[in-house]
Amino acid sequence: MHSAFFNTMKCINGSIYLNLNPSIKFFQQERLSDTFYNLNNPKKITDLYVGRSVMTYYNSRIYTITEIHFNMTPRNEFTLQNGKKISYLKYLEENYKIKLQFPDD
Repeated sequence: MHSAFFNTMKCINGSIYLNLNPSIKFFQQERLSDTFYNLNNPKKITDLYVGRSVMTYYNSRIYTITEIHFNMTPRNEFTLQNGKKISYLKYLEENYKIKLQFPDD
């Protein structure tokens, strides 16, 4: 568990007030793909994960899950800003040196 405090200071009627707001985050360390395969139920997975925040291992950024595309795989392609099409597999491998393994392999 990680905790932090966000603080603000205000001057009201000549007195200084300090406001401390605790912020607590819990990190659950399990791969989403493991849960997806274990549950094997799109409705349960959607109910469980849409709206939650996740932190990626490869760049430590936090993202909020807004939707899940169950018909897609890491082999699907997307278009980069330069117009080049690339699969998610290839993108992760080229940019983050990550070789994905999943049941279809």
